Amino acid sequence: MAKLVDCLEEAVAAGRITRKEADKVAGELDAVQKQLTLRGEVSPEVARTQAEQTVIDARRRETALKRRQAALQTIAIHKAVQNAQTHPRGLVDGITSLLVKDPMRAGYSNVDNRATAVLGQMHSIFAEGLEKMRTRNLGLTQDTGLVRNMVKELFGTDTGSAAAKAVAKQWGEVAEFARQRFNRAGGAVPKLQNWGMPQHHDPIIVGKAGKQQWIDDIVPLLDREKMTNAADVPMDDLEFQVMMDKMFDTISTNGASDLMPGRQGGSKLANRRQDHRVLAFKDADAFLQYHDRYGTQDIYTTLTDHLNGMANDIAKLEVLGPNPVATYRYLTDLAMKRGELSPGIEKRYLDSIWNVVSGQAQAAESVRLADFSAAVRHLLVAAHLGGAFLSAISDVAFQRQTAKFNGLSAIKTFKRQLSLMNPANAEDRLLAVKLGLTADAWVTRALAANRFVEVSGAGFAAKVSDFVMRTTLLSSFTDSGRKAFGMEFMAFVAEHTGRSFDELNPKLQEGLTGYGITRDDWDLLRSTELIDQEGVKFFSVENLMNNKMKAGVIINKMDEKTRIDLATKMQEMILTETDFAVPMPDARARAIITGGTKRGTIMGELARSVGLFKSFPITVMSTHLLRGARQHGLGNKAAYLGSLAVATTVLGAVAMQAKDIARGRDPRNMDTAEFWAAAFIQGGGAGIFGDFIYSGIQGQNRFGKGIVETAAGPVASLTNDLGRLVFGTI
Repeated sequence: MAKLVDCLEEAVAAGRITRKEADKVAGELDAVQKQLTLRGEVSPEVARTQAEQTVIDARRRETALKRRQAALQTIAIHKAVQNAQTHPRGLVDGITSLLVKDPMRAGYSNVDNRATAVLGQMHSIFAEGLEKMRTRNLGLTQDTGLVRNMVKELFGTDTGSAAAKAVAKQWGEVAEFARQRFNRAGGAVPKLQNWGMPQHHDPIIVGKAGKQQWIDDIVPLLDREKMTNAADVPMDDLEFQVMMDKMFDTISTNGASDLMPGRQGGSKLANRRQDHRVLAFKDADAFLQYHDRYGTQDIYTTLTDHLNGMANDIAKLEVLGPNPVATYRYLTDLAMKRGELSPGIEKRYLDSIWNVVSGQAQAAESVRLADFSAAVRHLLVAAHLGGAFLSAISDVAFQRQTAKFNGLSAIKTFKRQLSLMNPANAEDRLLAVKLGLTADAWVTRALAANRFVEVSGAGFAAKVSDFVMRTTLLSSFTDSGRKAFGMEFMAFVAEHTGRSFDELNPKLQEGLTGYGITRDDWDLLRSTELIDQEGVKFFSVENLMNNKMKAGVIINKMDEKTRIDLATKMQEMILTETDFAVPMPDARARAIITGGTKRGTIMGELARSVGLFKSFPITVMSTHLLRGARQHGLGNKAAYLGSLAVATTVLGAVAMQAKDIARGRDPRNMDTAEFWAAAFIQGGGAGIFGDFIYSGIQGQNRFGKGIVETAAGPVASLTNDLGRLVFGTI
């Protein structure tokens, strides 16, 4: 039998591989043989044979993966081009609709809403764990003991806590679901025994400690035997040192050290997602010791952030292939070549949406600047949005409009919303998460604030704004409204499962078609076993994914990919329409606000500060106003927009009077044109634009600020006020 090194030399001589490639394989062979020999378990001759087989197997896996990814990428590009070209408004709108939702339903999936749907499926699996570990008492308390015991259970330590054991089991299930789905779409994340959970590293703390101190602190906590190289054998000292040096540079610079000047795109997304799996801790105590020293996020946030990241990456892989950057570039190049995409503002706008969808805009270039700016915005949210709950009354108008558009009962939706706000109805709120409607209120700090401003994080300022949002009931009102609409939509679908596609409510039939669900798909959906909750039946995405059919129904078993894809399309429909019912900024709105700029940059933080409190009116314009404007025929446009305008104006009037009464003022005179103009602005979410109109007429907005300060936003106004306070006093 020929030796591997001889085969390599023959391949180089024949021109099948380069000398560099041959030397790399030979180096791997020597490294593996050295590791096996040092263990002393086999003779040098046997070690050489085993090393050759190990390297050959690793190369075969790598080659097979590359071929599979190449095939998936080709299919993804072909499908993306086909979908984009079918858009009635042209290729550019078609590309946009691959990234973010189309107000008139494009008939195919987009990255933004697929990520939300995938996250909903993950939350459904992990629902009880999320409920047990979430913050309570207005966000002030959390069962941290349960969380830490859960970590110990994940590392194989029996804590004696049945609750911790159950949560750890659920986490293992949802993490494995995410890994398998990532790999099914072209990823390459191997299954590890006793993986535990992802680590969070604070780049500021790690950088402040310095490389040597960080290495000295973490190395004693690691299990070197579990840390393997590409050939799946434990790293030698040199490999380990190189890996730790690179790890420190990557963590301390928040990933900036991995960037190469002039390079576009970077590595395939499908080949990432393994960085947090490299470090293997000895046990739970070692993991927790490191987390307490070098991680600032609470463990619960680390878990939920991992699911958020996996959902976003899975969505990009499933919609755009193993290399989403390459697919997006191919699409934009095609549009520019055809003359449909201009290289100016139109291209920059599309790029800004891509930056938001791809996650580039969320990455922090300067963590210190990003954290400081986010803290300021959180505190301004707490200071300015204390009475926003009364303004949110106009949500009822958006719910009514969206319910009517989809054939649902608006009365039932509002009734369920009030029921879900009842603290005694915890079981119904848990059911909503199990139905795949996402556990936003259990995961996101200051959930409701995200309707008005891009805020994130888990620090003190985030907790302050979260406390205010919960205390004023805005978070509860927002979350219950979203869950209520989603549950009623699930119940609406369940009511129709006894009908054929042609017998469906025309609105539902139109909706299914608009989200790419075909007549044959409906036959599979209507055969799925329903959930019965106190006499009310709901369609179950989980039962569809688990292939649970109604009793007596005989149908060909679907393969796993088909089931998951169909379940995801259903969730995309329901969750997308929920974004219309209770407007929340999507990637389009965030791109308009931020320009797709990164966090932690001067321009990025300036854009976010100027955009403070402008998200909601922009969201209304990019959803309802755009949907109304794109209705077929002048009559349909007028009916949609007119109905919405009347409802929001009436509820805006109610909100204005309620806010005045809450402030101890007498109700306003409702017989003037000025009152109803203000009610129109209030109810329609005009917000900042209403202030522009008001300040243009009166010289000052509703808060006593001029038009320049109004445009610059509350952060600039705060800076101006602080300057006046300091220098005025001097």
